[in-house]
Amino acid sequence: MHQLVTFKVGGEEFAFPMEHVREILRVQTPKEVPGAPEHLLGVLTVRGRILPIIDLRRLLRQSSFASDHVTACRQASGDYQALLTAQSAAGSAHPDAHRVTAAAEKLRTWLSAFNSSSQVLTETLAQARGLNEHVSKQITVAADHSLDAKAQAALSQDIAASIASIVTTLHTFEEKVEGNIREDQRIIVVDSNGFQLGLVVDHVNEVLGVQEEAIEAPPNVAHQEGVSLSGIVKLEEGNRLILLLATGSLLDHKVLEKITAAGDRSGAAATEETKPKEKKEEENAQGEDLQLVTFLLGKEEYGIPIARIQEIDRLSNITQTPKAPKYVEGVTNLRGEVIPVLSTRTLFALEQKASDDHTRVIIVDLAGSKTGLVVDSVKQVLSISSRNIAPPPASISNGNDAQFISGIGKVEDGKRMIVLLDVGKVLTRGEQSELSALSAHA
Repeated sequence: MHQLVTFKVGGEEFAFPMEHVREILRVQTPKEVPGAPEHLLGVLTVRGRILPIIDLRRLLRQSSFASDHVTACRQASGDYQALLTAQSAAGSAHPDAHRVTAAAEKLRTWLSAFNSSSQVLTETLAQARGLNEHVSKQITVAADHSLDAKAQAALSQDIAASIASIVTTLHTFEEKVEGNIREDQRIIVVDSNGFQLGLVVDHVNEVLGVQEEAIEAPPNVAHQEGVSLSGIVKLEEGNRLILLLATGSLLDHKVLEKITAAGDRSGAAATEETKPKEKKEEENAQGEDLQLVTFLLGKEEYGIPIARIQEIDRLSNITQTPKAPKYVEGVTNLRGEVIPVLSTRTLFALEQKASDDHTRVIIVDLAGSKTGLVVDSVKQVLSISSRNIAPPPASISNGNDAQFISGIGKVEDGKRMIVLLDVGKVLTRGEQSELSALSAHA
């Protein structure tokens, strides 16, 4: 079984082996390096180390993430723009019902498919969606031939004004994409020939376990400079292909050495001179890094050591089982293996929440069996130093319901707190026995 971190770039699905992934970061603006290749955006200082940041789209010679969204928006709104232009040239507000209906349906399809974590972009398109539905309703009303000329004229003016507002709103969306779409992107930090690289990708999908036989050797074709494949994963009878990128060929070794040296001179050295003595001593203190997968339940963030996680999947069909404990949602088929799925919200005595596109199932080994934990969403993979992990407060650790809390992780200078879980203690011994019996019965 191979554990992969899968992600999207330009509509294609790629992956890195889990053992090569150090952490996953939110996108930040790096410091530019003079004379660097175009695909190298610059460097970031992450926990005292210089991290070169590569735009994977540029490396793959693709257009930018923002420009793809702008192009898709213009294609979806092109019919409305043509209607607006025709109305202006004719000096008439009377719309062509068939053309308006087609334009509304085309825009509706794109709006339904668009998905972003950016509140700014989401709210802008929500306004366009409302206007678009208004136009659809009004064009249906205008088809009523019993309306008098005055009512028809008023409807036509309303439809024309709404179309103009839609076009204006979508222009606003295009202007806001560049500055807001990075909320969807992530930086995947990977090991590459003794260095660490940060690769900007469109979306991180999931941690996926695949069998050895599902991975085929890459085709014997010429690869783009700086990019090569280590394999191709074929899933769902070949309908889903995942391209495995070779981490060792992403950036030339000599270029990496120059970049790291330049970053050390211009950034790290200057920072070291101005750093308080106490801060230096703290960073020099011994402390191993712990790799975590963090997830959300409501507004709270939890973390599980990545070594305890077998994979992370989308929520698939769950079959309820009779007389199961209330914390068991049911069982699901994971590539031919039936595993129990637990409601983490029920285990933590939280209010229930309907699943959505962000809901995930984290597969862990619990009581010797593969078990799924349903969470609201998976946030990121990160490394945290052991010196930034505090034991749980006495008021928490003494409670019977909190035996599974192993510590509190402090990130971003304590501004962000992560509750660390010991998944082996999520269930009591009695509950583990119930779960084992359920798994044997399934």
